[in-house]
Amino acid sequence: MTTPALRRRSLLRAGAWLALSPSVVIAPSVVLAPSVALAAGPAAPERTRLAIGVHHLADMAHLPLVVADRLGYFRAAGLEISWVEGEGPVDVSAGPYEQLLQLPGRGPQHQAFVSLGRAPGLALGFATRAMPQARQVSDLRGRRVGVAASGNTAHLMLQSLSLRAGLAPSDWQVVALGGSAGALQALRAGQVDALCWGEPLMTVLEHRGELRIAGEARTLKGTEAVFGGPMPGACLHAPQVFVLRYPGTCQALATGAVRALRWLQTAGPRDILRTVPEAYLMGDLGLYLAAFDRVRDSYSTDGLITFEAGRTALRALAALEPGMRAERIDLPRSYTNAFARLAGERGRA
Repeated sequence: MTTPALRRRSLLRAGAWLALSPSVVIAPSVVLAPSVALAAGPAAPERTRLAIGVHHLADMAHLPLVVADRLGYFRAAGLEISWVEGEGPVDVSAGPYEQLLQLPGRGPQHQAFVSLGRAPGLALGFATRAMPQARQVSDLRGRRVGVAASGNTAHLMLQSLSLRAGLAPSDWQVVALGGSAGALQALRAGQVDALCWGEPLMTVLEHRGELRIAGEARTLKGTEAVFGGPMPGACLHAPQVFVLRYPGTCQALATGAVRALRWLQTAGPRDILRTVPEAYLMGDLGLYLAAFDRVRDSYSTDGLITFEAGRTALRALAALEPGMRAERIDLPRSYTNAFARLAGERGRA
């Protein structure tokens, strides 16, 4: 019997052709089917009540969603949003772009329709108690590194950094820890020697002297150094049938998200603290603002996904699982910019 894990690995193996054959060119997606429905102008949302699945809304990768919700941008677009953090039925998901390429099935079954981040917003840090003398990625040899989930963006980042440092995947061990609370507990209990995680946790631990940062993909420059090209961050995505059936709903989501992304470009410290729920601040307003400054460059400015960034994600997946065949992954079908582009045009009108 074929298990979901085997199906996922089968899909992942489909990317090596692209990664191993740089001369191959796949034409980027210019216009996808949803744009046809939007050609005459934005329609009212067909679905006004939506459940959006998100791993941990307090993570800064999802701050644009928090802003759009708290400032009423989704509501102004005609939507009522409920957030599902954990198991449960959802209409739309928020998460890393590359997970669209990992879902079981032949080719991408989900489509991203607005980007929240143009960089992953992650950092690699060594536990100062377990690795007091460590200064470079090669010091991870024989060590355990905590990530939220195996195969996620942090895992891809570790793979890329270790290969550049001359380490083989077998030289270190990845440990899946779930949420930030589990990561904090595992680090302090000595269950992991390093963390590859997002903000605000990494800045808090660095400030408290519990971590020493050894690599980052929180900025465009840092992301280029880690992945060798632009790498998408979080995005809103849904099954392709949902995107085709409810273009007005996807447009409303994109409109609220792009409006929040623009707000973040000019928001000051007081704006951030007035908007973000107190429970997300980890008990220290100053450190939260410091963490925001470190990832501010990672947020998308327009909600668009570039073909180059998608190709970087696919190559990172190919490095994680050698032997992939890219002919089974139709990269241009994994995203559409129709909704974010129209949201931008409306915002400038």
